[in-house]
Amino acid sequence: MISDLLHRCTLTLARVLTRLKRRCALSPEQADQLARIKFPCC
Repeated sequence: MISDLLHRCTLTLARVLTRLKRRCALSPEQADQLARIKFPCC
């Protein structure tokens, strides 16, 4: 159950990161930092 939640969170995170990179042309490091702020659970 926990691994399923983590898996879903990871997929969502990957999707959000991809969208962010496309929209803002962020470097991977900046996108990761932003993702950590938005998704502290992961």
